[in-house]
Amino acid sequence: MARVKFSSIISDVSGSVGQVTFQRFYGGSMIRNKPIPRGSITEFQQSSRNLIVQVQAAWSGLGSAKQQAWSNFLSYFPQYQSRAKKVLLSGYQLFLKYNLLRLHAGLSILTSISYTPLTFQIPDYELTLDGTDMYFVFDSAFNPAVSNLLIKISPVRLNPTLTLRPRMRVVQVQSYQSGNTAWYVDQSYLAKFGVLPSIDDQVLLSFTHFSALCPIIYAPIISVISIYEA
Repeated sequence: MARVKFSSIISDVSGSVGQVTFQRFYGGSMIRNKPIPRGSITEFQQSSRNLIVQVQAAWSGLGSAKQQAWSNFLSYFPQYQSRAKKVLLSGYQLFLKYNLLRLHAGLSILTSISYTPLTFQIPDYELTLDGTDMYFVFDSAFNPAVSNLLIKISPVRLNPTLTLRPRMRVVQVQSYQSGNTAWYVDQSYLAKFGVLPSIDDQVLLSFTHFSALCPIIYAPIISVISIYEA
């Protein structure tokens, strides 16, 4: 592993060239060999890789002015690397992270940024089952076109501890009803796990709250909740 020392001519570098990848970390930037995928990949992994390709293509088509706008946004709302809490994301990393979140949530790629504050807090909620209808019921309504949630779920029997979060799967909201206080997720849950849970079963749940108008993302809220009868 080699360290990169910058000069007045080159002040930053990221991405991959050939078989090497440039990566920012605690002590600066490093060059490392590109990882070689091993074994077969799951359908979920292949889907995620396809989404990454879509976002990378969208970034390449932005043009330098819009790419710089994504870098400048970090001075308005700083966001940091998950493995290096004191290292800011680059504009490209922010674009990739935020738009992958949007695609997983069923939204389109956002290319133009607006400086919109995000003050919404997730209201109290329940996960309710009524026959074949499973939905989140929130205490108060909010507009998913302004403030949205990425929802991940796993049955507790597959995920007995919070250390097994990677087993959680994204469930997309197929409809919003009752003034956006009821978010239906039964179809997506069935597609992921094959069968709906029963009343009083528990699920491991993760909410990632993000703005639908600009790249503001809050840390996931993780909890274990029981299924209630409607």
